[in-house]
This record gives sequence, C-alpha cells and structure tokens, in this order.
Amino acid sequence: MNQFIDPGNILYSIPTLCESTPAVDQLPRPGVCRSLHEDDWRQIEFVSLANRAHIQKELESLNSLKQQYRSGPGWTSVYNRREHPTPLASTGVRFADMPPLSSSALWLGSGPPWGGLVRGGFALSDSSGWFLYGQRTPDGDIIQLALLYSASTMSAAMAKILSRLCSNSELILVDWFGAAVVDTSSADTVLKWAMRYQKS
Repeated sequence: MNQFIDPGNILYSIPTLCESTPAVDQLPRPGVCRSLHEDDWRQIEFVSLANRAHIQKELESLNSLKQQYRSGPGWTSVYNRREHPTPLASTGVRFADMPPLSSSALWLGSGPPWGGLVRGGFALSDSSGWFLYGQRTPDGDIIQLALLYSASTMSAAMAKILSRLCSNSELILVDWFGAAVVDTSSADTVLKWAMRYQKS
C-alpha cells in the first residue's frame, strides 16, 4: 500500500538556502576533490562590503522566519536567499590572489542528476579540515567565495587568512547558519566564532 506524506509535516533541517546554485558538469568524479552537500552551498559566504545594509535586512528577515516557522528540531519553511545587489565579482578578487593552500576541484551534491563537478569550482584547504571554496571564470576572476566548516578546531593560520582576506578585499563574512556577520577584525575573533562548530 502506498503511503503519502503530508507536505505540511515535512521539516527542513536548516532555515535558509541559497537560491542560486552553480552550474555543474556531468563528469566522472576526480580522484582528488572536495565534496560539498548541496544545502551547504554558500551558507558561510564572503560578500562585498557594499552589501552590508542589505545583509542586515536579510538577517532580520531570516531571524523572523526562524522564530515563526520553528517546529521542534527543524522548520516548516525556509528563507530563500537571492543574489546580493553588489556581486562578489565586482570586488576584483582573483584566484591568483588566494592564499597558498592545498587546491583541488569541487564536487557538489551526490552527483548526477542532482550534482556533479562545479564548473570553475575550486577548494582551498589546510590540515584543519576547514576549506575555502567557490567558482572562478576562465580568466581567474572569482565570482563566488565561501567557507565550509569542520568539527575540528580551525587553525590559527586559516583564521589569519580569513581576517586578511576580508580586510584586503573589503569583504564581509556572513554565517547564515548562525544568522550573523562574523567579526573578522582579527585572527582571534575569527577563532572565537569558529568554536561554535567544534564538537566536544
């Protein structure tokens, strides 16, 4: 006997998703690549400082939804985030300017038909398990840049990289999971924020 689930009873495990998803190529998975769940796409992301007022309004809307649609361990609705008024590409950040970390391709989702190799995708990591990821154009301009957390402690070197990246390129780091703008004024403030993702 077929059983139907009432859509109204479905809970979302996270309260917000990025509406814009990257193009992927249906290619065999590389031997060396970093994997990203599709729901994690740009959940901790770098945005142009010019978007600060816009981001604050988005965070207010997100917090309102989280309170209104909270149901036990999840939410009955999600806040879909659209592209920001000032795109990251306008900041002039280039892949050549990225820190000297271990580089690999980026794999999104479980693979075809719902995912695959991110076109122009990259992942930059160190031994802590945290890694920068995003997309670049064939000319090396970065059009998306984000961060994936790890349950392991963020390294001091990675914290310094994030702080300098925001300062040098006039970026802000937005944690949509935590519905907050990360204080990147120093490596210490970044490390303090990162502790929320550590597992005891």
